[in-house]
Amino acid sequence: MLRLFADQDFEPGQGVKLASEELHYFRRVRRAQGVVELFNRRGQRAKGSLKSGVFFVQEVIQDSDSALPLSLAVALPDSKVLRELIFSLSELGIRDLKVFAGERSQAPKSRISGLAKWDRWAIESARQCGRSRPLSVEVVSFESLLKQKAQEAFYLDEKRDTEAFLDLDFFQKSSGSAGSLVVVGCEGGWTDAERKALRSSQFRPIHLKAPVMRVHTACVVAASAFLCRASLAQ
Repeated sequence: MLRLFADQDFEPGQGVKLASEELHYFRRVRRAQGVVELFNRRGQRAKGSLKSGVFFVQEVIQDSDSALPLSLAVALPDSKVLRELIFSLSELGIRDLKVFAGERSQAPKSRISGLAKWDRWAIESARQCGRSRPLSVEVVSFESLLKQKAQEAFYLDEKRDTEAFLDLDFFQKSSGSAGSLVVVGCEGGWTDAERKALRSSQFRPIHLKAPVMRVHTACVVAASAFLCRASLAQ
């Protein structure tokens, strides 16, 4: 079954006109043949038939939100790194990804405006991995991150004098309904001013006991740790 995306609510008996990129995907991958199912941002799945670019909804199924209650924020990396990161985090099932401009971000801050493209990557990944809804990707400022409300907030730090992360106490705790927030800096690391701001906002510094990681690796390891903890809590 091929999954196509439509950015609207579904109702039985409704005709949903698909976007040109979705139809192109259908024709390119399946040569306009086979069973199609629609999904949207609200966890709905629509079953029906596709004809002349319009999907006629026969049945609507509401999936429960199974996303991991984790928000991960990353300082704007190179575009290729960000694409791979969106796919990886989508597959790991985290709730949302926030992108901000760090003081030492590799990519020019002007590229922070690529949200539409990033959203397409999230949709493409959701189509492939079977998420009930795409990974939410948004642009935020570093200052707004410091004010984010979460049950627990961390930031990864390459400094080796910070506390351990993957300890037994971590895995025995639950993040609670408010979820968790993890902030990852850029390849160049945090500036002293950024570290001070994070600590002042009660973010817990954590150091992964491994060689210095690239941004993509650090994000995947952090998300994997929260996924393991959620699995143990079930």
